Amino acid sequence: MGYRKIENNLRRHQWSGYPQDFLEFIYNEVIHNKPKRILEFGTGFGFVTTALGLGVLDNGVGTIDSYDSYSPNRIWKIPNNVSLVYNHLNNYGLTDIVNLHEIDDIFSWFDTPKEFDMAFIDIDNDGDKLNKVFNSDFFKNQINNGANVYFCGGSSERDKINIQRGETPITNVDCNIECVFGKTQKNCISKVIGYE
Repeated sequence: MGYRKIENNLRRHQWSGYPQDFLEFIYNEVIHNKPKRILEFGTGFGFVTTALGLGVLDNGVGTIDSYDSYSPNRIWKIPNNVSLVYNHLNNYGLTDIVNLHEIDDIFSWFDTPKEFDMAFIDIDNDGDKLNKVFNSDFFKNQINNGANVYFCGGSSERDKINIQRGETPITNVDCNIECVFGKTQKNCISKVIGYE
């Protein structure tokens, strides 16, 4: 069917952090990888969730488990974003594909992890948070078994945000990563390509 532009009809909450080519890249990776179970850490407003879901819908197979606290953070200040996410899922016919999970601390997911074959991570990323995820035994096993793990960040331009915040830059993670979209941009996507 091909990528469809993802928009939010609730304009006052329009999130511009993900340009359409960013979302289309995610969609195309789902089409290419044909995952059966997608893990998403950081649902946010549901734009990436929708791109992932459209890929699953067009592939005709798969589900998405998306985890977030669904409470205000430094980027968005509305009381709860679940209604915005459901707005996207309803508008694009994805309610049967996407399962939303409220979780106060994303790292508590590792108490009872579920296998996945593709993941996307955007938890206000910095190098320390991503190291904690990527270097868990469970994630290492999933990646070594062929899971494709994508995340926001991985360019020197995106690293500037972490440096301004006094955080560890994303490019300092201690596994092998490759910036696969937006290599010279703030809005970029990288992929874990292995461990030394």
